[in-house]
Order: sequence, then C-alpha cells, then structure tokens
Amino acid sequence: MATMRRATYITTVACMAAWFMMTMGRGQAGEIHADGMLGKQVELRRVELASASGLLTTVGVAVERVKDVVQVQQSEAIADARIADKVKTAVRRDPEVRTVDVVVLVSGGVVTLSGTVSTSHQRARAEQLASEVEGVTAVVNHIAVSNIRP
Repeated sequence: MATMRRATYITTVACMAAWFMMTMGRGQAGEIHADGMLGKQVELRRVELASASGLLTTVGVAVERVKDVVQVQQSEAIADARIADKVKTAVRRDPEVRTVDVVVLVSGGVVTLSGTVSTSHQRARAEQLASEVEGVTAVVNHIAVSNIRP
C-alpha cells in the first residue's frame, strides 16, 4: 500500500513539473512576442515543446518503472502467501507436529517458524517440512521447546 501511495505521489509531482514547465515557457514566450520578436517566439516555443515532450517522456518512463516495482512486489507477496499456506498445510497433515501451534511467516521465500513444541524432534520436523515446500529459499526456526506437557 505504501508503494502505491509513493507511485501516486511520484506521478502527481511529475505532472505538476510538466505543467509548470509548460506554463512558465508560455510566459517567457509571451514576453518575447510582446517585444515584437515573432521569429524568436516561434523558436522558443519549439524549445519549450521539446523540453515539455522530453519531460513527459521521462515522467512516462518513471511511472512505468513504479508500476513495474508495484507489480513485482505484489507478485512476491502472492508467492509468499502461497508458500505460507503450503507450509501450514504440511504441518497440519504431519502426524508428528499437527497438534502443535506453529506460526508461519514468509518474506521473499524465507520461512520463519515460531511457536512452542514439546520435543526437539517436533521442532526439527517442522523445519524439515517447511524446507521441503517448493519456493522456500531458507527456513529460520524460532520454535521453542518446552518440556512441560499441557
């Protein structure tokens, strides 16, 4: 969401800059025209239009880059959510760890596990299950082992 706000801000600032350059150019051209220098006014207008066109092209490129970044971030978030779902499903289906409460967070393919289990074997098994899921690049295991049985 913050990236979307940034993209909107960049687009707004770029459009304001383009408008400012075009209106400032008109004022300068009007002054030259008022002096009766029509040829210079036409030449200045060409320079203004070329500058404005260049600025608008630059703005267009910047907006496309921001849109690309937003799309990549959205794609990564969707991939991370899928990985998290697959890890949670694997943990729920495994008879050794399905009764434990493991929290799964994923960022950039890196899975972070947290929670509390009864044995170190359950801790290791949860990590193993997570590492076997497609798309997982690393597993950070913060699961605590508590020998106290409920």
